[in-house]
Amino acid sequence: MMILAMLFAISMEGGRARAANRPGMPPPAATAVEGDWSIEITTSGGIAGSGFGNMRADSTGKLVVEASIPNKTHCEYTMTPTELADVGALVRSLRADLWYSSYLPADQRAWCCDMFFVEVQLQRQERNATTGALETVLYKTQFINEQMLPIARDLRSAVRQLWSSTDPESLLNKYLLPCRQ
Repeated sequence: MMILAMLFAISMEGGRARAANRPGMPPPAATAVEGDWSIEITTSGGIAGSGFGNMRADSTGKLVVEASIPNKTHCEYTMTPTELADVGALVRSLRADLWYSSYLPADQRAWCCDMFFVEVQLQRQERNATTGALETVLYKTQFINEQMLPIARDLRSAVRQLWSSTDPESLLNKYLLPCRQ
């Protein structure tokens, strides 16, 4: 009887079983995102140990990129109005409150010398739904090569939009590559 009860407690959602009493994806955040924001992606590791580059974008339109390979370079740009609007919409849409602080495997034997480590820091102003106060909130997470391990879907999408070497429209391809020259 207990086994039957357990079987009935499992429901199928999107091809994956989940306990019926566990909540699914929470509804949109109760706090409104408004005001200033910044997002920073830093990398380290790889064979050279210095990552493949870093970027920081903020609500003023400032974009800072740093190339690590072949030489360390630092460039500052101003995003176009369209880029600023797109990145701002992306930042406002992220469910960073659902991210894990780390997606790194606990077993460090899985970490290899040529893996790239990625850290994302997102800072934005959110309106507290209870008090109505505008609060600055900082979210941080880290992972290895975003395509290798499962990470939050919106985090993966944001990193690809901003810092993907395979997406010709990413800020990486538009700004980091010219910064290297």
